[in-house]
Amino acid sequence: MEPQLDFVVEDQVIHIDYINIDRVTINYYIIDLEILFSKTPFLNQKSNSDFSFVQPFASEQLGLEPTLNNFKFPIPEDLAKKNLMIEVSN
Repeated sequence: MEPQLDFVVEDQVIHIDYINIDRVTINYYIIDLEILFSKTPFLNQKSNSDFSFVQPFASEQLGLEPTLNNFKFPIPEDLAKKNLMIEVSN
């Protein structure tokens, strides 16, 4: 089977579903909505190239249990109340 990865954030917890993946990287990007809107007030999906050079504010690597297919991970407390974009990759 090919590796598969999906995630959703609910109640400050990242729910990761996976198949054939043993490690993921979670990147946290803090979004300042006021600055974002003043720079690009009518951002659309086609203009997301503005974000291609942004480095994550924080990053974590997690090992996943190969016999399972899901994992729950709480968002760090110091980031939980901030406007975030979260990226999960293998």
